[in-house]
Amino acid sequence: MKDRKIYCNRLGCNEPRVEGSRLCSAHTAKTAEINARMHEAWTPKPKPPAPIATYTPKPPAPVATYTPPPAPLPEARPEGRTGIECPYCHTVGEVKVSKDRSKAGVSGAKLTGAVLTAGLSILGTGLSRKEKVNHFECKACGVTWTDRR
Repeated sequence: MKDRKIYCNRLGCNEPRVEGSRLCSAHTAKTAEINARMHEAWTPKPKPPAPIATYTPKPPAPVATYTPPPAPLPEARPEGRTGIECPYCHTVGEVKVSKDRSKAGVSGAKLTGAVLTAGLSILGTGLSRKEKVNHFECKACGVTWTDRR
C-alpha cells in the first residue's frame, strides 16, 4: 500500500500532521500556547494570608466634671402680685376667667362635605368652626374681653 500523508485538521492548512497529533507543527505550537494561557487563567490563585490581628486600646473615658445649675430667672411679676392684670384699669386679682367654645367662622371641610352630600351634612354638623376661647371680665371696671387659645 502506498504511504498516505495525513494533513492538519485546521481548515485551509495543507501541512502534514505532527506524529501523534491532529495538527501540523505550526498549529500545535499555537494550541499549546493557548492551552497554557487558559490553564493559567482558570487555575485558582492562592489566597493571601489573613491579616494579623492587632490590639488597639480604647481612649480613656472622659472624666466627669461638675457644672453648677444655671442661675434662676428673675420673676415675671413683681413680688406680691398674683393673678391676671386688667389691661384697662391695671388692677390685679379682680379678673374673672371663664373658658368656652365659640363659633369662629365657616369651616372649609364642613363646606366641602355639604357640597358632596347635597346639603344633608349641614343638618348634623352645621358650617361654623368651634374654637376654644377664654372670656375675661374685670370686677373693678366691668370691662370684658376674649382671648383665643
